[in-house]
Amino acid sequence: MVKLLHASLIITALVSLYSCTQTQSRSVPVLTPEQVARVPSPIPRDEPRSRYGNPANYEVFGVDYQVMDSARGYQEQGKASWYGPGFHGKLTSTREKYDMYAMTAAHKSLPLPCYVEVTNLLNGRQIVVRVNDRGPFVEGRIIDLSYVAAQKLDMVEAGTAPVRVRALTSPNRQVLNYEKLQGDPGLAKGAIHMEQRVPQNVAAVSESSVVETPAVYQAPKAVYYLQIGAFSEANNAYALQAKLSQQSSDSVIVLADEYGALHRVQIGPLINEVAAQRLQQKYINLGYQRPKIIRGD
Repeated sequence: MVKLLHASLIITALVSLYSCTQTQSRSVPVLTPEQVARVPSPIPRDEPRSRYGNPANYEVFGVDYQVMDSARGYQEQGKASWYGPGFHGKLTSTREKYDMYAMTAAHKSLPLPCYVEVTNLLNGRQIVVRVNDRGPFVEGRIIDLSYVAAQKLDMVEAGTAPVRVRALTSPNRQVLNYEKLQGDPGLAKGAIHMEQRVPQNVAAVSESSVVETPAVYQAPKAVYYLQIGAFSEANNAYALQAKLSQQSSDSVIVLADEYGALHRVQIGPLINEVAAQRLQQKYINLGYQRPKIIRGD
């Protein structure tokens, strides 16, 4: 039984590896921003370890991987990739069917299943995903996201993005404030709250409906953020984020630089400079000294 489980896990791992190193075998389905926003974010909760996908260790292409006993305290920065159409409906390492329209991910060593927060370090967007698969087995990549999760981070077109991954092991802890967002709770925190151009001839998406030409959604060239503080210690940044979240329903993000040396606490994105100035005055009135307006292109 153990040998069968080990062999099955390796097969799943090889499939994940193929997804990370090859062009997607089917055309990428088109989702409108509204469709992406309607995909709900999973709510972290305690789950028993899966019967499948959690050996103490396993080997892929001569590399030995150790599965963690617990996700508690895990945080890492690296490169994220995504996998989609060619694997939709196939079994994951937990023996659940892979759903490219669900908020899930693959990881090499975290216990399955678990929940993680993923932050795109290029634009500050944050999501929560449920990890239920193994991969990606490509050097330098630390997580493989589902198609819709990658859409929420605005990284589908690029294929990869630098991210920070943080395990969420306290279900009662407030996460990302997505329950405070206006509109659908599936909207990724940090997403731009404004109308975007919807391409012509966008069909409804289903398992049997695949549009040959993917749509490209262009965000406005200039958006603004209000920076409340910047810290060398991540814990101080997250403490300020929590405090701001208690004071307001504004969307607060923590954005780390490429090396994790500086953690900026920002509110936004904001649609224009006037909105940023109005928000700046609000936080001055709340007692914050010199909130800084940041322009992001």
